[in-house]
Amino acid sequence: MLKAGQATVPAEPVDRGGWMLYPRARLSFADKRSPRTTRRHSRPQGNPGLRIRQVRRGPVLVVKVAGDVDADTAHTLSAALSAAIQVTPHVCCDLRGVDFFGAEGANVLATAHIHAAHARGAFSVRGVHGVAAQVLDVTGLSGILRMDN
Repeated sequence: MLKAGQATVPAEPVDRGGWMLYPRARLSFADKRSPRTTRRHSRPQGNPGLRIRQVRRGPVLVVKVAGDVDADTAHTLSAALSAAIQVTPHVCCDLRGVDFFGAEGANVLATAHIHAAHARGAFSVRGVHGVAAQVLDVTGLSGILRMDN
C-alpha cells in the first residue's frame, strides 16, 4: 500500500507474532525511504501491566509500583500519585518492581513533583533501576527529583 512518499497502516490492530501493529493516521515520509511502523508489545489477557499499592510510612505515603509504566499504563500511575498527593503532600514513588519505564512515566513523575510542590509537600522516588534510571538520566529528571535509597 505504498505510494510515492506515503504509507498507510491497517485500520485495525494486527497481531504480528506477539507484537501488535497499531493503526495510525496516514504517515508521510519526505525522504521517500521505506516507512517504519510502530510496534507495541501486547500483553496477555488478564495482565493489567501495572500494579500499584499504597503504604503509609509515618508522614510519607509510599506508592509502590510494579509492572510496566508505558503509554498504556501511565494514566493509572498519574491518577494514583495525584490521589496520594491529595491525601498527604509527602509522597514517595517506589519503582523497585518496575520492569519497563517509558517517557510517559517520566512525565508522570515530573507532574507529581510539581503537584507536591504546589501543595507545599515533598515528592521523592526510590528504587530506581534499569531502564527507569536511564530514562530519568536522559530526561534530566534524576537531577531534579529527590532520589531516596
